Amino acid sequence: MAKLLNQKYLGFLEWILHEITEFIELACGPNLKGEVSAQKKQWIANLMAESAPLVYQHSLVGKASTLGKMLKYGMAPPSAEEVRKGSVVYARWNLTNDVTYVGETGKWEQRVGQHYMKTRSHEMGSDKPCSGCAEHAKYLKHRPVSAACWFMTPVRVCASKSEAELLEQKIERAINPVLNRMARKFPIEQNYVMLERKQNLKRRAEGKQRAELWYRPKFTRKATVTPRRSARHTAEPTRGHGRYARSWPTQTACGGNPRSQRLPGCRVAA
Repeated sequence: MAKLLNQKYLGFLEWILHEITEFIELACGPNLKGEVSAQKKQWIANLMAESAPLVYQHSLVGKASTLGKMLKYGMAPPSAEEVRKGSVVYARWNLTNDVTYVGETGKWEQRVGQHYMKTRSHEMGSDKPCSGCAEHAKYLKHRPVSAACWFMTPVRVCASKSEAELLEQKIERAINPVLNRMARKFPIEQNYVMLERKQNLKRRAEGKQRAELWYRPKFTRKATVTPRRSARHTAEPTRGHGRYARSWPTQTACGGNPRSQRLPGCRVAA
């Protein structure tokens, strides 16, 4: 009985969340010029802040997910006023798959608008497609789900920006969300493998340039073509077949006989 009630409650929560995404898609879309007004962006930011209690209930009732692990770092869903004014650690997620992102911001409405517009620009058939930004790979991962179906839920409102950054780093290390993994930048001191690879490539390129400067083509001898033996060039005492000159040891060994089988340099018996 309890399992059935949980399923019904989960279905009710998902119905409300789908209603929010449908409203964003219908009422907060771009105009004929492909632009989204500031009023529409504010509506989206308000919906994301006000829907936080529903998302917390959905994570508790639903199956285990990365979003549920993130929301455990928040004591309770913060109010919309606290979210608009404070330093917020937020989670970006959707109802279709388990692809998530954790971030922090001190300007909630501005950050919601940025995520929404960047997700729209990376969609297939976008009015203003992205030509390659710094977070291109991360936003390409958003493509399976439309921009209107991505939620941005506040996890906790922190006392200061530094505290929010520490909590964001803690969640990132502990949970390792998919989209944070794609946007992560490692310090060069830790990534010594890549540093060594770059140094090796540079050293090989310099060595190749140095070798090209000192390269000299090798002298190649032209092959001498020996004429064919024929009746016109018969063997003579001082010349062999083909009328090539015999060396002096050969002439001495043969004793003037061109058909001698003695090896060159052999002594001839007196």
